[in-house]
Amino acid sequence: LFVPDGKGSGTIHLNENADEQAVNEEVIHFTLMPIIETNAASRKDLFMQTLKLGGMKLTKDDKGNIQVVEDSKADSYSEEIRKLIDDRRSAYGNYLKPDAEGNVDLKSFQIEIIAGALSEMATKPKVFEKWLEKPKNQTLFQQFMASIGRVFSRGGKAPQENIITGME
Repeated sequence: LFVPDGKGSGTIHLNENADEQAVNEEVIHFTLMPIIETNAASRKDLFMQTLKLGGMKLTKDDKGNIQVVEDSKADSYSEEIRKLIDDRRSAYGNYLKPDAEGNVDLKSFQIEIIAGALSEMATKPKVFEKWLEKPKNQTLFQQFMASIGRVFSRGGKAPQENIITGME
């Protein structure tokens, strides 16, 4: 469990039985949380790219509930990421229902999906290396990585100060 301190840092609490994937995911939360928690546009972009990796999309039913469903137009996707999304969808389904005012807060769900997907990729590299052998999958992955780049480039533009150019 990552508990942010509100100052861009926090504490990671681990169960004594935590496995590599659990530790990895909490480190990802620690690294990404200060950035994607406060930047809704970057978080949404990365979340939507993660859904694409899993061949999934968002829809809204007539009651205003947001649903994550299989995208029938997806001709290529990662089974590992789809399984992760399905598992998280079951565990975090309550985040997808509207509150009394009809608003749906997806932030926690988005963060869980993003951190889980990155953890899957980090702890199962052979699975993803095999998946990346197909050109269609490479395109999906490049789009996902571009989204990560946008998250860390502060709105698509790198800061001009503190850049090491080699000319110092």
